[in-house]
Amino acid sequence: MFIQTPSTQPKQTWLWLAPYVAIGIFAMAMLIVTALLQWREQDTARSALEGDMHWAERTIENRLHAHQDFLAELGREQEFKQLTYESFQVKASRYVRDNPEISAIVWVDTDGKVEWVSPNESNVTFVGEQLTDIRLAALQEALRIRRALFSPDYADATQRRAHDLVLPVQRGSSDLGAFIALQSLETLLRATLPAVFTARYSLSVIDAQNREVFANSSVKPTDRQISGTISLDLPNNKLGLNIVAYRGGGAWLPFVPAMLIVTLTLIATGTLVQLRRHAQHRAETEEKLRDAYAFRQAMSQSMITGLRAIDPSGRITFVNSAFCRMTGFDESELVGVAPPYPYWPPEEFDKLQHNIDTALAGQAPASGFEMRIMRKSGERFDVRLYFSPLIDTNGLQIGWMASIPLCTSPMSRPAKSCSPTAPSRTSSVSIPSVAIRRWSPPPADRPRKPTSATRPNSRRKSCPAKSSTAKSSTPCPAIGTTCTSAPSAGWTAAPCASRLLPTSPTASISTK
Repeated sequence: MFIQTPSTQPKQTWLWLAPYVAIGIFAMAMLIVTALLQWREQDTARSALEGDMHWAERTIENRLHAHQDFLAELGREQEFKQLTYESFQVKASRYVRDNPEISAIVWVDTDGKVEWVSPNESNVTFVGEQLTDIRLAALQEALRIRRALFSPDYADATQRRAHDLVLPVQRGSSDLGAFIALQSLETLLRATLPAVFTARYSLSVIDAQNREVFANSSVKPTDRQISGTISLDLPNNKLGLNIVAYRGGGAWLPFVPAMLIVTLTLIATGTLVQLRRHAQHRAETEEKLRDAYAFRQAMSQSMITGLRAIDPSGRITFVNSAFCRMTGFDESELVGVAPPYPYWPPEEFDKLQHNIDTALAGQAPASGFEMRIMRKSGERFDVRLYFSPLIDTNGLQIGWMASIPLCTSPMSRPAKSCSPTAPSRTSSVSIPSVAIRRWSPPPADRPRKPTSATRPNSRRKSCPAKSSTAKSSTPCPAIGTTCTSAPSAGWTAAPCASRLLPTSPTASISTK
Protein backbone atom coordinates (compact mmCIF):
# COMPACT_ATOMS: atom_id res chain seq x y z
CA MET A 1 0.00 0.00 0.00
CA PHE A 2 1.49 3.31 -1.01
CA ILE A 3 0.53 6.81 0.03
CA GLN A 4 -1.32 8.68 -2.70
CA THR A 5 -0.11 12.20 -3.23
CA PRO A 6 -2.83 14.84 -3.48
CA SER A 7 -3.73 15.94 -6.98
CA THR A 8 -2.48 19.35 -7.91
CA GLN A 9 -4.70 19.65 -10.97
CA PRO A 10 -6.90 22.77 -10.65
CA LYS A 11 -10.61 22.14 -10.43
CA GLN A 12 -12.33 24.09 -13.18
CA THR A 13 -15.75 24.40 -11.58
CA TRP A 14 -17.10 26.67 -14.29
CA LEU A 15 -16.78 23.85 -16.81
CA TRP A 16 -19.30 21.85 -14.77
CA LEU A 17 -21.55 24.84 -14.10
CA ALA A 18 -21.69 25.85 -17.78
CA PRO A 19 -24.01 22.94 -18.82
CA TYR A 20 -26.39 23.69 -15.94
CA VAL A 21 -26.51 27.36 -16.95
CA ALA A 22 -27.05 26.40 -20.59
CA ILE A 23 -29.89 24.03 -19.69
CA GLY A 24 -31.50 26.68 -17.48
CA ILE A 25 -31.25 29.33 -20.20
CA PHE A 26 -32.63 26.92 -22.79
CA ALA A 27 -35.54 25.95 -20.53
CA MET A 28 -36.37 29.60 -19.80
CA ALA A 29 -36.18 30.44 -23.49
CA MET A 30 -38.50 27.56 -24.37
CA LEU A 31 -40.97 28.55 -21.66
CA ILE A 32 -40.96 32.16 -22.87
CA VAL A 33 -41.41 31.06 -26.48
CA THR A 34 -44.27 28.74 -25.45
CA ALA A 35 -45.93 31.53 -23.47
CA LEU A 36 -45.56 33.92 -26.40
CA LEU A 37 -47.07 31.38 -28.78
CA GLN A 38 -50.01 30.79 -26.45
CA TRP A 39 -50.48 34.51 -25.94
CA ARG A 40 -50.40 35.00 -29.71
CA GLU A 41 -52.95 32.22 -30.13
CA GLN A 42 -55.24 33.79 -27.57
CA ASP A 43 -54.74 37.21 -29.10
CA THR A 44 -55.66 35.80 -32.50
CA ALA A 45 -58.75 34.16 -30.98
CA ARG A 46 -59.73 37.45 -29.28
CA SER A 47 -59.27 39.32 -32.54
CA ALA A 48 -61.43 36.78 -34.34
CA LEU A 49 -64.04 37.04 -31.57
CA GLU A 50 -64.10 40.82 -31.76
CA GLY A 51 -64.61 40.65 -35.50
CA ASP A 52 -67.40 38.09 -35.16
CA MET A 53 -69.05 40.11 -32.40
CA HIS A 54 -69.02 43.24 -34.51
CA TRP A 55 -70.49 41.35 -37.43
CA ALA A 56 -73.19 39.72 -35.26
CA GLU A 57 -74.13 43.05 -33.69
CA ARG A 58 -74.56 44.70 -37.06
CA THR A 59 -76.51 41.75 -38.44
CA ILE A 60 -78.99 41.57 -35.53
CA GLU A 61 -79.52 45.33 -35.37
CA ASN A 62 -80.08 45.53 -39.13
CA ARG A 63 -82.59 42.72 -38.87
CA LEU A 64 -84.52 44.43 -36.07
CA HIS A 65 -84.40 47.78 -37.83
CA ALA A 66 -85.78 46.11 -40.96
CA HIS A 67 -88.75 44.87 -38.92
CA GLN A 68 -89.26 48.33 -37.51
CA ASP A 69 -89.19 49.88 -40.98
CA PHE A 70 -91.78 47.43 -42.28
CA LEU A 71 -94.18 48.24 -39.41
CA ALA A 72 -93.61 51.96 -40.02
CA GLU A 73 -94.58 51.48 -43.65
CA LEU A 74 -97.80 49.75 -42.58
CA GLY A 75 -98.44 52.55 -40.08
CA ARG A 76 -98.18 55.29 -42.74
CA GLU A 77 -100.64 53.46 -44.99
CA GLN A 78 -103.00 53.00 -42.03
CA GLU A 79 -102.66 56.64 -41.09
CA PHE A 80 -103.70 57.78 -44.56
CA LYS A 81 -106.41 55.10 -44.88
CA GLN A 82 -104.59 53.36 -47.73
CA LEU A 83 -104.31 49.99 -46.02
CA THR A 84 -107.17 47.55 -46.31
CA TYR A 85 -107.53 44.26 -44.55
CA GLU A 86 -106.77 42.33 -47.74
CA SER A 87 -103.64 44.32 -48.54
CA PHE A 88 -102.52 43.98 -44.92
CA GLN A 89 -102.92 40.22 -45.14
CA VAL A 90 -100.92 40.04 -48.35
CA LYS A 91 -98.02 42.25 -47.20
CA ALA A 92 -97.85 40.93 -43.67
CA SER A 93 -98.12 37.27 -44.68
CA ARG A 94 -95.30 37.66 -47.23
CA TYR A 95 -93.07 39.42 -44.68
CA VAL A 96 -93.74 36.80 -41.98
CA ARG A 97 -92.90 34.07 -44.42
CA ASP A 98 -89.57 35.73 -45.30
CA ASN A 99 -88.65 36.37 -41.64
CA PRO A 100 -89.25 33.22 -39.59
CA GLU A 101 -88.41 34.92 -36.27
CA ILE A 102 -91.72 36.84 -36.57
CA SER A 103 -94.60 34.56 -35.67
CA ALA A 104 -97.42 37.06 -36.44
CA ILE A 105 -98.22 40.71 -37.12
CA VAL A 106 -101.39 42.12 -35.55
CA TRP A 107 -103.32 45.40 -35.48
CA VAL A 108 -104.73 46.39 -32.11
CA ASP A 109 -106.81 49.34 -31.01
CA THR A 110 -105.84 51.72 -28.25
CA ASP A 111 -107.40 49.43 -25.62
CA GLY A 112 -105.22 46.47 -26.67
CA LYS A 113 -107.90 44.44 -28.46
CA VAL A 114 -106.65 42.45 -31.48
CA GLU A 115 -108.53 43.40 -34.68
CA TRP A 116 -106.32 42.04 -37.52
CA VAL A 117 -104.02 39.00 -37.44
CA SER A 118 -101.64 37.95 -40.21
CA PRO A 119 -101.26 35.27 -41.24
CA ASN A 120 -104.76 34.00 -40.59
CA GLU A 121 -103.57 30.50 -39.66
CA SER A 122 -101.38 31.81 -36.85
CA ASN A 123 -102.03 30.15 -33.49
CA VAL A 124 -100.06 32.50 -31.27
CA THR A 125 -102.93 34.99 -31.17
CA PHE A 126 -106.40 35.50 -32.61
CA VAL A 127 -108.82 38.25 -33.44
CA GLY A 128 -110.58 39.65 -30.42
CA GLU A 129 -107.85 38.70 -27.97
CA GLN A 130 -107.15 41.29 -25.27
CA LEU A 131 -103.56 42.18 -24.42
CA THR A 132 -102.69 41.97 -20.76
CA ASP A 133 -99.85 42.52 -18.31
CA ILE A 134 -96.49 43.19 -19.95
CA ARG A 135 -97.85 43.40 -23.46
CA LEU A 136 -100.61 45.89 -22.53
CA ALA A 137 -98.16 48.01 -20.55
CA ALA A 138 -95.79 48.12 -23.54
CA LEU A 139 -98.68 49.23 -25.81
CA GLN A 140 -99.69 52.01 -23.46
CA GLU A 141 -96.10 53.19 -23.16
CA ALA A 142 -95.71 53.25 -26.93
CA LEU A 143 -98.93 55.28 -27.33
CA ARG A 144 -97.71 57.67 -24.68
CA ILE A 145 -94.28 58.34 -26.14
CA ARG A 146 -95.52 57.92 -29.72
CA ARG A 147 -92.40 55.94 -30.72
CA ALA A 148 -91.68 52.34 -31.52
CA LEU A 149 -90.46 50.20 -28.65
CA PHE A 150 -89.66 46.62 -27.68
CA SER A 151 -91.57 45.07 -24.84
CA PRO A 152 -89.85 43.02 -22.16
CA ASP A 153 -89.63 39.31 -22.90
CA TYR A 154 -92.53 37.04 -21.99
CA ALA A 155 -93.61 33.47 -22.58
CA ASP A 156 -95.72 33.02 -25.69
CA ALA A 157 -98.34 30.35 -26.34
CA THR A 158 -95.61 27.76 -26.96
CA GLN A 159 -93.81 28.77 -23.74
CA ARG A 160 -90.91 30.22 -25.66
CA ARG A 161 -89.38 33.54 -24.81
CA ALA A 162 -90.64 36.29 -27.08
CA HIS A 163 -91.13 40.04 -27.13
CA ASP A 164 -93.33 42.53 -29.06
CA LEU A 165 -92.17 45.23 -31.41
CA VAL A 166 -94.86 47.90 -30.95
CA LEU A 167 -95.30 50.72 -33.49
CA PRO A 168 -98.06 53.28 -32.53
CA VAL A 169 -100.12 54.90 -35.29
CA GLN A 170 -101.59 58.42 -34.92
CA ARG A 171 -103.70 60.57 -37.18
CA GLY A 172 -103.11 64.11 -36.18
CA SER A 173 -103.27 64.21 -32.40
CA SER A 174 -105.44 61.17 -31.96
CA ASP A 175 -104.21 57.61 -31.50
CA LEU A 176 -105.57 55.07 -33.96
CA GLY A 177 -103.91 51.98 -32.55
CA ALA A 178 -100.64 50.08 -33.10
CA PHE A 179 -99.06 47.41 -35.28
CA ILE A 180 -97.36 44.71 -33.20
CA ALA A 181 -94.84 42.14 -34.50
CA LEU A 182 -94.60 39.08 -32.25
CA GLN A 183 -90.93 38.09 -32.36
CA SER A 184 -89.15 34.98 -30.94
CA LEU A 185 -85.62 35.49 -29.56
CA GLU A 186 -84.55 31.91 -30.24
CA THR A 187 -85.64 32.06 -33.84
CA LEU A 188 -84.09 35.51 -34.24
CA LEU A 189 -80.62 34.22 -33.28
CA ARG A 190 -80.99 31.06 -35.31
CA ALA A 191 -82.18 32.86 -38.43
CA THR A 192 -79.80 35.80 -38.12
CA LEU A 193 -76.54 34.03 -37.24
CA PRO A 194 -75.21 31.13 -39.33
CA ALA A 195 -74.72 27.64 -37.91
CA VAL A 196 -70.91 28.00 -38.02
CA PHE A 197 -71.14 30.98 -35.71
CA THR A 198 -73.40 29.27 -33.19
CA ALA A 199 -71.22 26.14 -33.25
CA ARG A 200 -68.08 28.16 -32.49
CA TYR A 201 -69.55 30.37 -29.77
CA SER A 202 -71.91 30.02 -26.87
CA LEU A 203 -74.64 32.67 -27.15
CA SER A 204 -76.90 33.95 -24.40
CA VAL A 205 -79.33 36.90 -24.36
CA ILE A 206 -79.53 38.91 -21.13
CA ASP A 207 -81.84 41.76 -20.17
CA ALA A 208 -81.11 45.01 -18.38
CA GLN A 209 -81.11 43.24 -14.99
CA ASN A 210 -78.38 40.88 -16.29
CA ARG A 211 -80.85 38.03 -16.30
CA GLU A 212 -80.40 35.37 -18.92
CA VAL A 213 -83.34 35.40 -21.26
CA PHE A 214 -82.22 32.85 -23.82
CA ALA A 215 -79.18 30.63 -24.53
CA ASN A 216 -78.43 28.65 -27.65
CA SER A 217 -76.87 25.77 -25.69
CA SER A 218 -77.17 24.29 -22.23
CA VAL A 219 -73.43 23.43 -22.22
CA LYS A 220 -71.48 26.28 -20.74
CA PRO A 221 -67.83 26.80 -21.71
CA THR A 222 -65.39 26.26 -18.85
CA ASP A 223 -62.86 28.78 -20.15
CA ARG A 224 -64.28 32.29 -20.30
CA GLN A 225 -61.05 34.07 -21.11
CA ILE A 226 -62.14 34.59 -24.72
CA SER A 227 -65.58 36.14 -24.44
CA GLY A 228 -67.46 39.34 -25.14
CA THR A 229 -70.85 41.03 -24.87
CA ILE A 230 -72.89 42.73 -27.58
CA SER A 231 -75.22 45.49 -26.43
CA LEU A 232 -78.41 45.51 -28.49
CA ASP A 233 -79.65 49.04 -27.98
CA LEU A 234 -83.31 48.48 -28.77
CA PRO A 235 -85.92 51.19 -28.25
CA ASN A 236 -87.06 51.22 -24.59
CA ASN A 237 -85.42 47.83 -23.99
CA LYS A 238 -81.78 47.03 -23.54
CA LEU A 239 -80.73 43.54 -24.36
CA GLY A 240 -77.27 42.10 -24.25
CA LEU A 241 -75.80 39.17 -26.15
CA ASN A 242 -72.98 37.36 -24.41
CA ILE A 243 -70.62 35.51 -26.75
CA VAL A 244 -68.10 33.01 -25.32
CA ALA A 245 -65.69 31.09 -27.54
CA TYR A 246 -65.57 27.35 -27.10
CA ARG A 247 -62.11 26.02 -26.26
CA GLY A 248 -60.53 23.69 -28.80
CA GLY A 249 -59.03 21.33 -26.18
CA GLY A 250 -59.14 20.40 -22.54
CA ALA A 251 -58.36 22.73 -19.69
CA TRP A 252 -54.92 21.11 -19.27
CA LEU A 253 -53.90 21.47 -22.91
CA PRO A 254 -52.24 24.93 -22.61
CA PHE A 255 -50.04 23.60 -19.81
CA VAL A 256 -48.79 20.55 -21.69
CA PRO A 257 -45.87 22.32 -23.48
CA ALA A 258 -44.66 23.90 -20.23
CA MET A 259 -44.93 20.58 -18.41
CA LEU A 260 -42.96 18.83 -21.14
CA ILE A 261 -40.25 21.49 -21.06
CA VAL A 262 -39.94 21.31 -17.27
CA THR A 263 -39.90 17.50 -17.32
CA LEU A 264 -37.22 17.34 -20.02
CA THR A 265 -35.20 19.96 -18.17
CA LEU A 266 -35.32 17.94 -14.96
CA ILE A 267 -34.36 14.78 -16.83
CA ALA A 268 -31.44 16.53 -18.54
CA THR A 269 -30.31 18.05 -15.25
CA GLY A 270 -30.52 14.70 -13.45
CA THR A 271 -28.61 13.01 -16.26
CA LEU A 272 -25.96 15.71 -16.13
CA VAL A 273 -25.62 15.27 -12.36
CA GLN A 274 -25.15 11.53 -12.79
CA LEU A 275 -22.63 12.10 -15.58
CA ARG A 276 -20.74 14.54 -13.39
CA ARG A 277 -20.59 12.03 -10.55
CA HIS A 278 -19.47 9.34 -12.95
CA ALA A 279 -16.84 11.63 -14.44
CA GLN A 280 -15.55 12.59 -11.01
CA HIS A 281 -15.41 8.94 -9.96
CA ARG A 282 -13.68 8.09 -13.23
CA ALA A 283 -11.20 10.92 -12.78
CA GLU A 284 -10.42 9.75 -9.25
CA THR A 285 -10.03 6.18 -10.48
CA GLU A 286 -7.76 7.31 -13.31
CA GLU A 287 -5.70 9.34 -10.88
CA LYS A 288 -5.34 6.33 -8.61
CA LEU A 289 -4.51 4.20 -11.63
CA ARG A 290 -1.83 6.66 -12.75
CA ASP A 291 -0.35 6.73 -9.25
CA ALA A 292 -0.41 2.93 -9.05
CA TYR A 293 1.11 2.62 -12.52
CA ALA A 294 3.80 5.14 -11.68
CA PHE A 295 4.47 3.32 -8.41
CA ARG A 296 4.68 -0.04 -10.19
CA GLN A 297 6.91 1.42 -12.89
CA ALA A 298 9.19 2.93 -10.29
CA MET A 299 9.40 -0.36 -8.42
CA SER A 300 9.94 -2.47 -11.54
CA GLN A 301 12.54 -0.10 -12.94
CA SER A 302 14.42 0.18 -9.66
CA MET A 303 14.62 -3.57 -9.02
CA ILE A 304 17.85 -5.41 -9.69
CA THR A 305 15.80 -8.51 -10.52
CA GLY A 306 15.02 -8.88 -14.19
CA LEU A 307 11.31 -9.20 -15.07
CA ARG A 308 9.84 -10.39 -18.32
CA ALA A 309 6.16 -11.03 -19.16
CA ILE A 310 4.92 -13.10 -22.07
CA ASP A 311 1.45 -13.85 -23.39
CA PRO A 312 0.07 -17.40 -23.81
CA SER A 313 1.73 -17.63 -27.24
CA GLY A 314 5.15 -16.70 -25.88
CA ARG A 315 5.27 -13.14 -27.24
CA ILE A 316 7.02 -10.68 -24.92
CA THR A 317 4.66 -8.07 -23.49
CA PHE A 318 6.82 -6.44 -20.81
CA VAL A 319 10.43 -6.15 -19.70
CA ASN A 320 11.89 -3.97 -16.97
CA SER A 321 15.11 -2.00 -17.03
CA ALA A 322 17.03 -4.65 -15.05
CA PHE A 323 16.28 -7.21 -17.73
CA CYS A 324 17.35 -4.74 -20.40
CA ARG A 325 20.63 -4.12 -18.53
CA MET A 326 21.23 -7.86 -18.25
CA THR A 327 20.74 -8.55 -21.93
CA GLY A 328 21.89 -5.25 -23.38
CA PHE A 329 18.75 -4.95 -25.54
CA ASP A 330 16.39 -1.98 -25.47
CA GLU A 331 12.75 -2.40 -24.49
CA SER A 332 11.61 -1.62 -28.03
CA GLU A 333 13.79 -4.47 -29.32
CA LEU A 334 12.19 -7.02 -27.02
CA VAL A 335 8.50 -6.12 -26.58
CA GLY A 336 6.36 -7.88 -29.18
CA VAL A 337 9.02 -10.44 -30.11
CA ALA A 338 8.07 -14.12 -30.21
CA PRO A 339 10.47 -17.06 -29.73
CA PRO A 340 13.31 -17.37 -30.63
CA TYR A 341 14.23 -14.27 -28.64
CA PRO A 342 17.20 -12.06 -29.57
CA TYR A 343 19.07 -13.04 -26.39
CA TRP A 344 18.99 -16.77 -27.13
CA PRO A 345 22.37 -18.17 -28.16
CA PRO A 346 22.09 -20.19 -31.37
CA GLU A 347 23.67 -23.26 -29.77
CA GLU A 348 20.99 -23.20 -27.00
CA PHE A 349 17.91 -22.88 -29.21
CA ASP A 350 16.62 -26.42 -28.67
CA LYS A 351 17.04 -26.34 -24.93
CA LEU A 352 15.55 -22.85 -24.55
CA GLN A 353 12.64 -23.69 -26.84
CA HIS A 354 11.94 -26.78 -24.74
CA ASN A 355 12.03 -24.67 -21.58
CA ILE A 356 9.64 -22.03 -22.97
CA ASP A 357 7.24 -24.74 -24.24
CA THR A 358 7.29 -26.38 -20.83
CA ALA A 359 6.59 -23.05 -19.13
CA LEU A 360 3.73 -22.18 -21.51
CA ALA A 361 2.24 -25.61 -20.81
CA GLY A 362 2.20 -24.73 -17.12
CA GLN A 363 4.76 -27.37 -16.17
CA ALA A 364 7.61 -25.11 -15.14
CA PRO A 365 9.40 -26.47 -12.04
CA ALA A 366 9.18 -24.48 -8.85
CA SER A 367 12.98 -24.27 -8.80
CA GLY A 368 12.95 -22.55 -12.17
CA PHE A 369 14.99 -23.15 -15.30
CA GLU A 370 18.75 -22.80 -15.36
CA MET A 371 19.80 -21.69 -18.80
CA ARG A 372 22.43 -19.81 -20.67
CA ILE A 373 21.53 -16.62 -22.60
CA MET A 374 23.61 -13.99 -24.26
CA ARG A 375 23.91 -10.25 -24.25
CA LYS A 376 23.59 -8.05 -27.29
CA SER A 377 27.39 -8.04 -27.51
CA GLY A 378 27.39 -11.84 -27.80
CA GLU A 379 28.68 -12.54 -24.31
CA ARG A 380 27.08 -15.63 -22.76
CA PHE A 381 26.04 -15.84 -19.14
CA ASP A 382 24.02 -18.20 -17.01
CA VAL A 383 20.66 -17.33 -15.44
CA ARG A 384 17.85 -19.01 -13.56
CA LEU A 385 14.27 -18.14 -14.61
CA TYR A 386 11.29 -18.54 -12.28
CA PHE A 387 7.86 -18.61 -13.92
CA SER A 388 4.57 -17.62 -12.33
CA PRO A 389 1.14 -17.18 -13.96
CA LEU A 390 0.03 -13.64 -14.86
CA ILE A 391 -3.60 -13.08 -13.78
CA ASP A 392 -5.81 -10.15 -14.84
CA THR A 393 -8.53 -8.39 -12.80
CA ASN A 394 -11.14 -10.92 -13.93
CA GLY A 395 -9.15 -13.84 -12.57
CA LEU A 396 -8.13 -15.07 -16.02
CA GLN A 397 -4.56 -15.99 -16.89
CA ILE A 398 -3.20 -13.76 -19.61
CA GLY A 399 0.40 -14.94 -19.68
CA TRP A 400 3.45 -15.75 -17.64
CA MET A 401 5.81 -13.61 -15.62
CA ALA A 402 9.47 -14.68 -15.49
CA SER A 403 11.91 -13.31 -12.93
CA ILE A 404 15.70 -13.51 -12.99
CA PRO A 405 16.87 -12.78 -9.45
CA LEU A 406 20.62 -12.99 -10.25
CA CYS A 407 22.84 -14.05 -13.09
CA THR A 408 24.76 -17.10 -11.89
CA SER A 409 27.23 -19.56 -13.23
CA PRO A 410 26.02 -23.14 -13.57
CA MET A 411 24.96 -25.04 -10.50
CA SER A 412 26.51 -23.68 -7.29
CA ARG A 413 28.79 -21.12 -8.85
CA PRO A 414 29.00 -17.80 -6.92
CA ALA A 415 26.80 -14.81 -7.92
CA LYS A 416 27.83 -12.55 -10.78
CA SER A 417 26.77 -9.04 -11.77
CA CYS A 418 24.05 -8.77 -14.48
CA SER A 419 25.26 -5.48 -15.89
CA PRO A 420 26.56 -5.79 -19.46
CA THR A 421 29.49 -3.51 -18.68
CA ALA A 422 30.33 -4.89 -15.19
CA PRO A 423 33.96 -6.17 -14.98
CA SER A 424 34.75 -9.80 -14.19
CA ARG A 425 35.13 -10.44 -10.49
CA THR A 426 36.96 -13.19 -8.64
CA SER A 427 35.93 -14.78 -5.41
CA SER A 428 38.20 -16.60 -3.05
CA VAL A 429 37.72 -18.75 -0.02
CA SER A 430 40.20 -17.72 2.70
CA ILE A 431 41.35 -20.67 4.81
CA PRO A 432 44.71 -21.16 6.67
CA SER A 433 46.38 -23.34 4.02
CA VAL A 434 44.39 -23.19 0.76
CA ALA A 435 42.97 -20.40 -1.44
CA ILE A 436 40.80 -21.34 -4.41
CA ARG A 437 40.10 -18.78 -7.21
CA ARG A 438 36.74 -18.87 -8.98
CA TRP A 439 36.96 -20.05 -12.50
CA SER A 440 35.98 -17.54 -15.16
CA PRO A 441 35.14 -18.85 -18.62
CA PRO A 442 37.14 -17.36 -21.46
CA PRO A 443 35.40 -14.99 -23.85
CA ALA A 444 33.42 -16.57 -26.65
CA ASP A 445 35.65 -15.08 -29.34
CA ARG A 446 38.93 -16.40 -27.81
CA PRO A 447 39.72 -20.10 -28.45
CA ARG A 448 40.20 -22.17 -25.34
CA LYS A 449 43.23 -24.35 -24.91
CA PRO A 450 42.42 -28.02 -24.74
CA THR A 451 42.57 -29.40 -21.24
CA SER A 452 42.42 -32.79 -19.84
CA ALA A 453 38.78 -32.25 -19.12
CA THR A 454 38.07 -31.79 -22.84
CA ARG A 455 40.01 -34.78 -24.04
CA PRO A 456 37.96 -37.82 -25.02
CA ASN A 457 39.47 -40.07 -22.41
CA SER A 458 39.24 -37.57 -19.61
CA ARG A 459 35.55 -37.37 -18.88
CA ARG A 460 36.08 -37.66 -15.13
CA LYS A 461 38.99 -36.21 -13.25
CA SER A 462 39.92 -36.50 -9.61
CA CYS A 463 40.75 -33.55 -7.51
CA PRO A 464 44.30 -33.69 -6.18
CA ALA A 465 44.64 -34.21 -2.46
CA LYS A 466 45.75 -31.21 -0.50
CA SER A 467 47.50 -31.09 2.80
CA SER A 468 46.52 -28.62 5.43
CA THR A 469 49.91 -26.96 5.12
CA ALA A 470 49.82 -26.40 1.35
CA LYS A 471 50.21 -22.76 0.30
CA SER A 472 49.87 -23.17 -3.44
CA SER A 473 46.64 -22.59 -5.35
CA THR A 474 45.56 -25.20 -7.87
CA PRO A 475 42.91 -24.14 -10.39
CA CYS A 476 39.67 -26.10 -10.38
CA PRO A 477 39.11 -28.49 -13.30
CA ALA A 478 36.68 -27.75 -16.06
CA ILE A 479 32.97 -27.33 -15.52
CA GLY A 480 30.99 -30.50 -15.22
CA THR A 481 33.66 -32.66 -13.54
CA THR A 482 33.17 -34.37 -10.24
CA CYS A 483 35.68 -35.01 -7.51
CA THR A 484 36.27 -38.73 -6.96
CA SER A 485 39.06 -38.66 -4.45
CA ALA A 486 38.28 -38.43 -0.81
CA PRO A 487 38.72 -34.92 0.50
CA SER A 488 41.09 -34.09 3.24
CA ALA A 489 39.98 -33.49 6.75
CA GLY A 490 37.92 -30.31 7.09
CA TRP A 491 36.83 -30.20 3.41
CA THR A 492 33.78 -31.32 1.48
CA ALA A 493 33.35 -31.98 -2.18
CA ALA A 494 31.00 -29.56 -3.98
CA PRO A 495 28.63 -31.37 -6.36
CA CYS A 496 29.16 -30.91 -10.10
CA ALA A 497 32.38 -28.92 -9.53
CA SER A 498 35.91 -29.97 -8.52
CA ARG A 499 36.36 -27.51 -5.65
CA LEU A 500 36.63 -27.95 -1.92
CA LEU A 501 34.72 -25.83 0.50
CA PRO A 502 35.74 -25.43 4.13
CA THR A 503 33.58 -26.91 6.88
CA SER A 504 35.28 -24.99 9.61
CA PRO A 505 32.96 -22.45 11.21
CA THR A 506 35.75 -19.88 11.11
CA ALA A 507 36.03 -19.96 7.32
CA SER A 508 34.98 -16.80 5.42
CA ILE A 509 34.32 -15.88 1.80
CA SER A 510 35.53 -12.58 0.46
CA THR A 511 34.83 -10.94 -2.87
CA LYS A 512 37.35 -8.58 -4.30
